[in-house]
Amino acid sequence: MIRPFITDEATLLVDLWLRASERSHGFIDLSYWQSNAEAMRCVYIPMAETSVYVDSENKPRGFISLSGNTIAALFVDPTYQGLGIGYQLIAYALTRHPRLELYVYCKNHKAIRFYLKSGFSVIDKTRDIPTGEFQYKMQNDQQSP
Repeated sequence: MIRPFITDEATLLVDLWLRASERSHGFIDLSYWQSNAEAMRCVYIPMAETSVYVDSENKPRGFISLSGNTIAALFVDPTYQGLGIGYQLIAYALTRHPRLELYVYCKNHKAIRFYLKSGFSVIDKTRDIPTGEFQYKMQNDQQSP
């Protein structure tokens, strides 16, 4: 089930985010993600339109954060990846914003394949200033899921 973010679960989502970031962004030192954890918990997740995928026990297993029509974050608990949670979160977001865009690191090949399969295409390539890594700007091709 997907539902709106509850303030009390911010710490759980940041833990999920850190574990998923470590797994998918091995090309960036873990200290970078750790140094941003507090801002994620107190600023970014609460300020965004954040929706949470929860399991049958109401435990968060993934989340998507939107800033307008931009996917600012999409993370799935590493032990739950490959079960379709990410696709469900994208479909849910598309019901609220039919045109979505996002940035993804060029070295994150798994995420790029996921977004391409989800109907996104690369529209630009830039450098992420804080990390120095190149990233693709992607946008969905269809208006709705």
